[in-house]
Amino acid sequence: HAGVNYYRALVDALKHEFPAVDFTFTLCCGEDAAIAHDALQLGFTRVVCDCPVGQFKQLKESAEKAGAQLLRNNCSGRP
Repeated sequence: HAGVNYYRALVDALKHEFPAVDFTFTLCCGEDAAIAHDALQLGFTRVVCDCPVGQFKQLKESAEKAGAQLLRNNCSGRP
């Protein structure tokens, strides 16, 4: 797995290479709330994280303040 900085650089390179293309990059962080937090801090606007509910609620508040979306894909079976 590549780190969050790798994906940030990838998104930036794609936006530079294809400035006329409007796209949304969704970063999946699995169950790792720390990675999701880092992604939000680096300006990702759409992040998926299946971390425990308490962590998810805290991240969701941060995401909303930053104008980002934090989503669950529930493949881990968490409520």
